[in-house]
Amino acid sequence: MNKNLKQIFEHPLMVILISILAVLLILSLQENKRKAQSSSQNLQKNQEHIALFKETVMEKEAFYEQTKSDLYKERLRRNELVKNKKGETVILIPEANFDEINYNQESTPDKLDYRVQNWKSWWQLLTIN
Repeated sequence: MNKNLKQIFEHPLMVILISILAVLLILSLQENKRKAQSSSQNLQKNQEHIALFKETVMEKEAFYEQTKSDLYKERLRRNELVKNKKGETVILIPEANFDEINYNQESTPDKLDYRVQNWKSWWQLLTIN
């Protein structure tokens, strides 16, 4: 029986068949290794995304907590809703468009120059008008 088994394994077709099976096994192992590496990279990317999401959630929660404060509500009322307290007067100063100011200065030199220092522009606004 050992002799028959030895003859079977020494047969050229059997050697080719075993070689083909060995190559297929090696290729399969390499494919599994590649898939495992890909899965590992995907897992790492997902963990990074989760960390970023946790960070943004923490930022949003901090902002939410900030919105509960009286200081934030006061700033919102004053800046965005333009409301005032009793006895206060709110003056809205329009934002200057520098291109428009340059164009208007060329045609009418009597216009206020909004590019002067801050205190001068306030002085001119409050005293000239």
